[in-house]
Amino acid sequence: MDEPTRVLRIVDGNRYEVNDKGGIWRPGDGRRAGPIPYLRMKVHGHAWGAGWRQLLAIAGDDAPSVFGVFIKLLELAADQPKELRWDIRDHRGIAESRKIPEITGFPTAAVEKAIQVLTDKRLRWLEWAEAPGIPGPCSEQEQEQNKKNISIDRSIDRSIANVDVWERAFDTAVRVIKPVMGSPANKTDRILALKVAFLSESGVMPQSALAEALAAVREAKTPLRNRWAYLCAVLADRLGGKRELATALNRLKLPDEYLDPARRQQRKD
Repeated sequence: MDEPTRVLRIVDGNRYEVNDKGGIWRPGDGRRAGPIPYLRMKVHGHAWGAGWRQLLAIAGDDAPSVFGVFIKLLELAADQPKELRWDIRDHRGIAESRKIPEITGFPTAAVEKAIQVLTDKRLRWLEWAEAPGIPGPCSEQEQEQNKKNISIDRSIDRSIANVDVWERAFDTAVRVIKPVMGSPANKTDRILALKVAFLSESGVMPQSALAEALAAVREAKTPLRNRWAYLCAVLADRLGGKRELATALNRLKLPDEYLDPARRQQRKD
């Protein structure tokens, strides 16, 4: 294996990148701050593209093993904050290529063969890049912001597929939020109510924060048309700032049945 001052890097990692809302990344978009929980990969299906044919030609009988190692390396590269993403590093962010067999559990010979094939100039799915260490330090404010974003991302990822959390959120939106905020005037307000309830029920923000924000709205006697803006302003203060609240709300994608009462009832039946 090579010296630890160089790092293996996924070539064209942008093809797997996601934006700060969890969608396909495009130039000009922000990037997800924390590790990527799911890889976006193009489905070639039965087609044999040029890259696949090149892999088979270079790797020969080792092609299945090489491809398996590449997929695992993609996971390792995606499991990094955006500053280090698409480099193959350990959980501490250290670029130590000799530890890849230990990190993956794969035989050293299989990893070495895979790296040899994947860095071949005819294929070039991986490349060696200079990596004297973890990128230079951010300001304390930027470091704190990144920590908050990563914490929010992970909290949402843990709960977003949990039906029980969504059921509690739906109940909270109806029983707790609606009496104060009134019936949602449109689909946007209905989505916002469910997302705010989800953040409360999933633990992304304390449940007391929602109670305090609703109490503030009630006491302020805010006009109906301005209530949602006022509620979000209070919640942003409780969550740590407007950016944190926007990050959390943008990361959430509601299950379709919670926007369609008929579908939700059908699922429950």
